[in-house]
Formats: sequence, C-alpha cells, structure tokens
Amino acid sequence: MPKMKEQLDLEAIGRRLKKLREDASLRQIDLSEEFGCKRESISAYENGKQLLNTSILWMYMQFFGVSADYILTGKELQNLEDIIREIKFVCNKYECKK
Repeated sequence: MPKMKEQLDLEAIGRRLKKLREDASLRQIDLSEEFGCKRESISAYENGKQLLNTSILWMYMQFFGVSADYILTGKELQNLEDIIREIKFVCNKYECKK
C-alpha cells in the first residue's frame, strides 16, 4: 500500500475554521447550535485537537460556501469564471481556433 505524501495539518485546518466563523461574526456557541453539536466540539476543531467528521465537514462547506479542499488544505478551487477567463487568455495568446 502506498504511503500518503502529506498528512492533514489539524492546526491549520482549525485556523481556517476559526477564521470562517470569526469573519461571519459568530461565536462558537452560535455555530454549535447551527450544526447541532457541542460548543466543545467546535473548540476542538478550531484548536486542531479533533478532525471533523464528514457530516460536520459538509455543514461547514454548506454554511460558509467553501470547498472541502479549502477547509482541509487551504487551496481554493477556482470558480468557473476564473477558469473561463484563463482559457480565453490562453486561447488569445496562442490564437486557438474556435
């Protein structure tokens, strides 16, 4: 079985989760009530003490409108407009045929 190249950085994930919450002007208790979990769980996620389960990950994604990639790695998926703009730029630069 191949070894994983990278391990998830729980502290970095926690910092992103905390930033999402604080940017929305929410307290941990507010988010725990929204997600139906304990405030201590939100604290554990934000402090890198516990990895989110898939249900909580999904709730973060839906509530804050972010991807799992962003939460877990900090890398944003490009939105469709960015992809189209990049394709047009490359096509113009290399004179692509339509």
